[in-house]
Amino acid sequence: MSHDAGKADQIALHFYTKLFNIIYDARATAELPERSKTDKWFNLDIPDPDLFPRDVRDKYKTLSPSSLPPPFELQVLLCVPELVTNQVLVQLTPNSSRTRVDPSLRFILLESWKFVHSPRTPSEDDSTDIALPTIYKHAITLFRSLYSLLRLLPSWNLYKRIRRRTGGHNRNGNLSIKLRVRTGSEDDSNIPVLGFGESIHTSDRHARL
Repeated sequence: MSHDAGKADQIALHFYTKLFNIIYDARATAELPERSKTDKWFNLDIPDPDLFPRDVRDKYKTLSPSSLPPPFELQVLLCVPELVTNQVLVQLTPNSSRTRVDPSLRFILLESWKFVHSPRTPSEDDSTDIALPTIYKHAITLFRSLYSLLRLLPSWNLYKRIRRRTGGHNRNGNLSIKLRVRTGSEDDSNIPVLGFGESIHTSDRHARL
């Protein structure tokens, strides 16, 4: 029984790790560290940059009912560099005109991926128990589908454009994309982020993202 519980914890931890790695691979524009290895879990080989914060990862090492992991949120942020002379941040409006954003923003939320562990509470006459190999098999389909979805969403085109222009680095005040890990229990970063539906100030009016 303890062996099964330990195996379940290991699979669960790699759900969170794989989610981080697969989104990082399709969104973050920074160059991967030289020490990056390959993550082979769930039958989909992708780079493992070992950037999933250890203090956050430790919260998801067990599925014990007495210490359930908090909700996990992974944000994809567009990073606006410090602007210099003759540089401005503009918004492309629905009529294709350009409107200056003032004051300039630093971080804009592009995507938010949430993973919440919800333990099933079986009834007294419910003897259904899903085997761990079956859970692993379904996870292979899940992450392969997510791999494809990440390359169909609009942020993928932005990612490719930034990578082509900068070669992966935030050079000469270029835009970049980074990941921010949050949990439902606390804010893991104090950086201000413009979220979905929030107002921004432009040179002549308010606009909403």
